[in-house]
Amino acid sequence: MQINHTDHAFWLGAHCIDYCIEFREYGASISFKYRHIPIEKMIMLPYYPEINETTFKGYPFVDGDNRKFIFSGGSLYKTFSENDYYYKIIDYIMNKYPNRVYYTHERPDFYEIIKRSYFYLSTYPVCGGDVSVCCTCW
Repeated sequence: MQINHTDHAFWLGAHCIDYCIEFREYGASISFKYRHIPIEKMIMLPYYPEINETTFKGYPFVDGDNRKFIFSGGSLYKTFSENDYYYKIIDYIMNKYPNRVYYTHERPDFYEIIKRSYFYLSTYPVCGGDVSVCCTCW
C-alpha cells in the first residue's frame, strides 16, 4: 500500500505496490502517466469533502440576514482550559453584551451556516464535535 502524499516526488519502486491511495486528481494523473501505475491499483480518497448542500434552517436569532455573525463549533471540553483562552477571545469579541451568544444543537445545514458566517472561530487545538455555538456580533 502506497499513500501518495507527494505528487511531485520521484518514487523508487513505484511498480512494487498493491494499491496507491490518491488524494487529488493531479496526483493520480501523475501516478498514471509518469509512474505507470494502473488505474485499477489507485484508490481515490478526496482531500476535500463532498459538500452536502441542504436547505438553510434559519438563524437562532431574529433579523439574521441583516447581522454579521461569528460561528464556532465543538463540544465544550474542546474549549475548556486552565487559562480560559477561548472564552477570553469570546469576551473580547462580544464585549460581554447580553443576547449575543446563541447555542444550537448539531445542524444538518452546517455548510449553509458557514456560507453566511462572517468568520469561523475554531476550537483549536481540538476541532469538530457535536455542539454548536452561534455568536452574533453586529
